[in-house]
Amino acid sequence: MLSFFSFSFSITFFPIDEPLIISSLIKLEKKLGITIEIDSIETNMFTRISINGISVRDNNEEMIASFDSILLDTPWYRLLPRYILNQPIPITIQDSVLTLNESHQYIIDYFSHLPSENESLPISYDVVFNDTLISYKGDNEFFDATMPLLHVEAKNTEFIHVYMAVTQGDYVGTDFSLLAQDLLLDATLENAQDLAFTLSSGKSSLTSNTLHINAQLDASSFSYAGEFDNMQGTFEGVFVSPEIEYLNETLPLRYKSGQIIANATHSNTTIDSIILRSSDYHVVQSDYSLEGELFTLEYDEQENTLGLTLNDTSQFNIAKELFFFMDTLNAELSLGKEIDSLRLEGNSITLASPPILEEFIGRSFIEKLSIENPYILISKKNT
Repeated sequence: MLSFFSFSFSITFFPIDEPLIISSLIKLEKKLGITIEIDSIETNMFTRISINGISVRDNNEEMIASFDSILLDTPWYRLLPRYILNQPIPITIQDSVLTLNESHQYIIDYFSHLPSENESLPISYDVVFNDTLISYKGDNEFFDATMPLLHVEAKNTEFIHVYMAVTQGDYVGTDFSLLAQDLLLDATLENAQDLAFTLSSGKSSLTSNTLHINAQLDASSFSYAGEFDNMQGTFEGVFVSPEIEYLNETLPLRYKSGQIIANATHSNTTIDSIILRSSDYHVVQSDYSLEGELFTLEYDEQENTLGLTLNDTSQFNIAKELFFFMDTLNAELSLGKEIDSLRLEGNSITLASPPILEEFIGRSFIEKLSIENPYILISKKNT
């Protein structure tokens, strides 16, 4: 039941049209089975409307939301149907706390789905959330975030721009957990089909229980541009100081790099191509390791090829001892309809530690081994 503790008005000769606000809140109470309490309403018919001290409780009397104030920076008469269609309504929501659990999923679904045209007027609005705390707890997952700023613009009830700043966000689920700091998102949707966004973050970490992966970054940034109609888009990303651990018991693997640059294109849910460029990489698998300055990994879905280029000198170690080093290496795996092939070529391969061979072939008689312009082609005809 909607309840008020006090009212205050900036003017007394022209009071606010209370049914315009109150009837909407009562309707929302009945629809969602919640209780809304308000401390006060302040209005000036020529400038703005302020609703202060809002608290929302579920049917078990548990607090699910509180707002210090909701400010409609517009005269009240612009909320009437004949005026509301002309310009976006500026709304500022101050100091919000949302605490939800699995039983409130129907409330989340209600506000997540935009109303259809026959349910609402084509209203435009410009909403700013200042200092927001959000938490959600389900049976098998937990999420919380601290947002100093969330800015949402919508035209005719369709989102056209979103800007979000998150100082810290945490998600823990059965399959994976994610921690992100200093997150910034800026997304724009034009003509209901052209989507563009940029996303950057500070330190972040990811743990996947199903894939047995731990990953962490010092910083990252992404940009995306795509079309909804054709379901096509391009992606660019930069990952600073990535560390990835594959925790499989039989084949543990650890990767570390100074930076990875990624470029990708997609059609629908299919990746058409992807290019990864890494600097000063270090890959470790048990007693074996590979390290170098630069590498490029390319995938082409149409040609069904995967290519790897070690652009500079790289070295292969066994038990932390240098075994051999390579001066540039190109490798390409091609999976064709008739023939599968693996091609390897480079400038040179030099054996740097012959004594290691003694463990494999007995006493080594090789003092030095160098292969210039090596080329290997392995192919298999498909039946």
